[in-house]
Amino acid sequence: MTATIVKQNPDDFADHHKMTGTVVNEKGEPVLGAVVSVNGATQADSTWFGQVKNVDKVSITGADGKFLITSTVPYQKWQLRV
Repeated sequence: MTATIVKQNPDDFADHHKMTGTVVNEKGEPVLGAVVSVNGATQADSTWFGQVKNVDKVSITGADGKFLITSTVPYQKWQLRV
């Protein structure tokens, strides 16, 4: 099996179709290689917990600690797990 990692540009996604952020340690330094996943989301009057459909399964932070998670449908709130 071969996997390809594609770096996405956050500007290519509307605000309700993405979650961006930075993972830092207790000293405020960026964390390389942190695994960020969606643990829940809210759309209109509905909230889902656990695995959320139409959302990236995980994002891995880069050297700058930044991550990007995208979805094919808009969500107003996201719950993340690091």
